[in-house]
Amino acid sequence: MCDSCRKSGLEKKRNCGFLPPPEIEAKAIVWMHGHVSLKTCPKSFVTAQSIAWLEEFYAWKLFGERDFHRLPARTVEAFCVVEAELAEERASVER
Repeated sequence: MCDSCRKSGLEKKRNCGFLPPPEIEAKAIVWMHGHVSLKTCPKSFVTAQSIAWLEEFYAWKLFGERDFHRLPARTVEAFCVVEAELAEERASVER
């Protein structure tokens, strides 16, 4: 996605989070889903750690590991956030 934005010259219009701070201008909302909206492209918010937490979360759900005492606190917190967001997403689809 980043390469195609750069090649098309859209990084400024989409307020790419990878631009240097003086070039970032929070003008309009460029991404929205449910109650979350951003004035910066969401791609810059995705980190290797967030991807790892999502992969670990889905493995945890698949295999049913429930021993929170063995997981780091930040991982448990990440799982709680993902679970809450999934529940909210499911509820909004059912409405």
